[in-house]
Amino acid sequence: IPVSDLIFSVIYGGAVGVGLNMYAIGSRHLPSAELTLLSLSEVVLGPMWVWLGVGEVPSKLTIVGGSIVLASIVGLAFHGMWRRPEPIGVV
Repeated sequence: IPVSDLIFSVIYGGAVGVGLNMYAIGSRHLPSAELTLLSLSEVVLGPMWVWLGVGEVPSKLTIVGGSIVLASIVGLAFHGMWRRPEPIGVV
C-alpha cells in the first residue's frame, strides 16, 4: 500500500472520528428529530461535494430535493432558537 494512501486513510479516519464524537456530544443537547435532519444533511451535501470535487453535475431533481431537506434543517434550527424549553415536572 502506498504511503500516500495510508496518510489519506489516517486523515479520513480522524475526520470521521471527530465528526461522530461531535454528533454524540450534540445528541445530549438536541432532540432526536433535529439529529435525524442533521444526519440527512450529509446525504444532501454529498452530490454538491462531488460536483465541486469531480465536476459531476447533479440533476435538477437532486438539487430540488436537497434544497427541500436543507430548508427544513434551517427552519427547524431557527425554530429551536426561539423555542423555550418546557419545564420538567417532578415525578
